[in-house]
Amino acid sequence: MTFSFGNENDPDNIVSYDIKEMMFKDYAEFTGVEFIPEDAKHGENEYFSDLIDRTKRGGSGRNPKKILI
Repeated sequence: MTFSFGNENDPDNIVSYDIKEMMFKDYAEFTGVEFIPEDAKHGENEYFSDLIDRTKRGGSGRNPKKILI
């Protein structure tokens, strides 16, 4: 699931707490990392940071890379 949480320039683009909770629960099942909607320390900002870190590493790390040289 992908979407924008909105920002100060688009205050009408608001995602409900229930949707965020569902998304974070799905993410936790896949990655083993849990986030809490609207939590200052473990909320949306940390979720995006985790996504960026995983992208830089090449994915979730759950599937080993098979590179033959």
